[in-house]
Amino acid sequence: MMVCICDTVSRLAGARRFDLIEHLLEHQKTLPQGRREGFIMRIIMLYGKAGMIKHAIDIFYDMHLYGCNRTGKSFNAALKVLIQTRDLSAIEAFLADVPPKFYVELDTYTVNIVIKAFCEMDFLDKAYLIMKIGIGPDEVTYNLVIKGFCQAGYLEMAKRVYSSLECRSEYKPNVKIYQTMIHYLCKGGDYNLAHTRCKDCMRKNWFPNVDTIHSLLQGLVKNGQLGKAKMIMTLVRSRILPFSSTQLDSLQSVLSKTSNQVDGLKKNQFD
Repeated sequence: MMVCICDTVSRLAGARRFDLIEHLLEHQKTLPQGRREGFIMRIIMLYGKAGMIKHAIDIFYDMHLYGCNRTGKSFNAALKVLIQTRDLSAIEAFLADVPPKFYVELDTYTVNIVIKAFCEMDFLDKAYLIMKIGIGPDEVTYNLVIKGFCQAGYLEMAKRVYSSLECRSEYKPNVKIYQTMIHYLCKGGDYNLAHTRCKDCMRKNWFPNVDTIHSLLQGLVKNGQLGKAKMIMTLVRSRILPFSSTQLDSLQSVLSKTSNQVDGLKKNQFD
């Protein structure tokens, strides 16, 4: 049923018939399911999908009127809708006022929602501070902050967050974090550190995508570090499941071009 309603809301929103959306969703609240938090959460998200943010937030504030309890789940649903406004003051006020008012406990998912939004809004300092509020960050949290700093060009801050993950967190880098770090280290020209991170993840059978490996090989070769490039290529060939022959040929060609150039130089020396 909710699938049909979701489709209807999308069509009505496209036709800008917000009056009909309100009529449809307000009727849903009167159903017996309206006492269930999960059902109300879906109505909140549908209002958000239609861009009717105030209606969504009002429903969250009025949940007790329907005999429906609030938890972190409905709070997170409302928060995700509110974030669509990109209104920093409204988001911060919601985070500060609602949890103590309704005895809602924030969780790591809340932190990740907020950090993702702050990174997208270029409030990286606030995103970083959110990590320190006492709710334990997870791998997703670290990846969001690292990627946010990298995309904004603050590679040193990304390295600092990565170091805290390695040294002080109960979690360890996963394949997404390795991919993010190696990609942006190559983009920033720090091929030595990218090589180290790449070795670490490949030995766990986690591999960056082919484009990132290609960039790393090119950077190492350009800097005259052919030995390191060959080591990476050896690890690439050990992958389980293996890369395709086309992908391997593409990566090997980076080293082959260099070998041909070296052979050409040696030949010219003896001509």
